[in-house]
Amino acid sequence: MPRQKQYYVFARPNAMIDHKFNDDVALCKAVSHSQAKKMFSKYYKDIKDDEVWCLTPKHHKSKSDDIIILTDY
Repeated sequence: MPRQKQYYVFARPNAMIDHKFNDDVALCKAVSHSQAKKMFSKYYKDIKDDEVWCLTPKHHKSKSDDIIILTDY
């Protein structure tokens, strides 16, 4: 049985100098941390292990229950 893909996050603070919003954040679906890191490496240089993690969305209860916070850091 193939492994289930999960969402992985890449986040690098202060990546874009002289921009109003300077954090770099990306999302991909992969079966492992190493596969996600390899996918992000196509677009970003020198990715460190602690810049990539598996996303565990936090469901916040509200009247409509329409929001999921994606950034879990």
